[in-house]
Amino acid sequence: MLSAEELSALPQGFVWLAWAVFALGGFICLINFAIFMKWVSYRLRKTKPENYRTISAIPILGSLLVALMLKTLGSIPAAKVTGIILIVIDSGGILWGLAGIPYIVYRAIRKRLRKSTTVDESAGARQANRDS
Repeated sequence: MLSAEELSALPQGFVWLAWAVFALGGFICLINFAIFMKWVSYRLRKTKPENYRTISAIPILGSLLVALMLKTLGSIPAAKVTGIILIVIDSGGILWGLAGIPYIVYRAIRKRLRKSTTVDESAGARQANRDS
């Protein structure tokens, strides 16, 4: 992270470019968040998830751009707070991807356990029918 003195020593063009890339990354983060909120509202209406087709075209790019520009603009407190918030809400970002992997594994294990329990119960019911 550049200090305030190092940031002021940079040419103005580079600082403006850093702000432009930061804004572009923030815009992508907001688009990913809007897509996620659209999916949440779609699911709250209790429709089937198979009917939902909108996905992010550039999922990791927003968080990556914001994180890289925080290396340059991180000495500005407002930029640091805004960047962290953008990275956290970016549902297409690395953070949500890492958080999503354990959840997907948990759901797969739960589905497999539920399926094996159902098979065991139906086998027990068939055995009871044979015995009577």
